[in-house]
Amino acid sequence: MALHITIVPHVPLSLGFGGLEIQQERTIAALQDRGLRVSRFDPWARTLETDILHVFGSSHHQAEIVFRAAARGIPVVVTSMFVRTHSARSYAMGKMADQLGLRTLYSVRRK
Repeated sequence: MALHITIVPHVPLSLGFGGLEIQQERTIAALQDRGLRVSRFDPWARTLETDILHVFGSSHHQAEIVFRAAARGIPVVVTSMFVRTHSARSYAMGKMADQLGLRTLYSVRRK
C-alpha cells in the first residue's frame, strides 16, 4: 500500500489562488507521479487517517493542527512559505506571543 500524505493548505483554495497554491498543486502532482497517495486536509472530517501530514505555510492559524497531529503521533512536514503578507507589526506580535508562552508555529520551528 502506498504511503498516504495529507496536504494542509496555506489558505483554502476557494479564498485565494496564486503562486503559493500553484507550488502546492505541483507538489501534489509530483508526489502522485511517484506513486504516493495524496489527499487534501478536510477540517470537517471526524477522523484523520494519514501517514504524514504536510502543512504548507507556517501561519499562526495552522499551529493547532500541527500540535494536535504531533500529539497523535502523526509525522508532520512543514513547508514554510516566505511571502510577506502581513505588516512588520504582525510578525513582531507573533514573536511576542512566543515569548509569552503561547503556542504558535514560530515556537515549533524554533524547537
